[in-house]
Order: sequence, then structure tokens, then C-alpha cells
Amino acid sequence: MAIIQEGTVLAGIRGRIGNVVIYTWKNKVCARSLPAKPRKKRPRTIPQQAQANKMKVLSPFLNAVKPFLRTGFKQIAAGRNITANNAAKSANLLTGIRVNFLTRRSTGTLF
Repeated sequence: MAIIQEGTVLAGIRGRIGNVVIYTWKNKVCARSLPAKPRKKRPRTIPQQAQANKMKVLSPFLNAVKPFLRTGFKQIAAGRNITANNAAKSANLLTGIRVNFLTRRSTGTLF
């Protein structure tokens, strides 16, 4: 991601030019390239599944208390240049949720 300075040629432009997308984020004009074409999906690993499950549990809860997050995580978010919601997710993913990794073993029969 690139941040475009005010007064440059691209400062007033929004949208897509070729493979570059220009957009506004937190009152800054930014640019980034289009994402690469998707590759064939591989099955998720157990740690990836665990992380996705943590997000699945945490996101609805934090979205319900979003006004409180803006107040509580305002200072942390400003220091790291992220949103208060992202700061809360980061803090809770690191310290608030624990996952036990369980490996699946199949013997080929159900009973």
C-alpha cells in the first residue's frame, strides 16, 4: 500500500487505473495493486482452521460491543495506525482465546 501526498497528480483520483486501485482510508489517499488471480484452494491446515474458528467466535462478540471498543481501544489504535476494532481483535486473539489442537485420526470405520 502506498500513501499519496496531497497536491500530487493522483490526489484527486479515486478508483482503478490499470492494475492500481486508489482509495481513501482514514482521510488518507492510498493506492494498492489489484489482488492476484486466485489459485487452486488447498485444504486448510489445523492451525489455519483454529485461527478461523477463533475469528468466528470473536468477531460477532466484538461487533456487538463496537461503541465501547472505540472508547477503550482508541489510544492503542491511534498509536498503531489501525482501527479500534482491529486493536481489540488483535489483543483478544493474542491473549483472550485459547485453542487446543486436536488431530483427527481415521480408522476407516465409524463405530
